Amino acid sequence: MQLENLLVEQREEILAVRINRPKARNALDTQTLRELSEVLQKRTQDVKVVILGSSIDKVFVSGSDIREMEAMNALKFRNYVACILKKLLQ
Repeated sequence: MQLENLLVEQREEILAVRINRPKARNALDTQTLRELSEVLQKRTQDVKVVILGSSIDKVFVSGSDIREMEAMNALKFRNYVACILKKLLQ
């Protein structure tokens, strides 16, 4: 799996996932959400702890990627929100 927006490291039972979109202040876009979902679904059984963090100082996540959302029509936006909710509730 090719990750563009996440840095992932596993040490024994701990999986560390850092969001890495410094130019967008770690704003969540569909690509980042997709990567996060894949990483969490494919983690091995021996992982007991997942730490979610940031690769940049003073910012965890600035919210949704507004630039991506601006380019969406109403249907795409509704699907985007549904995707976020689905990922969060898994």
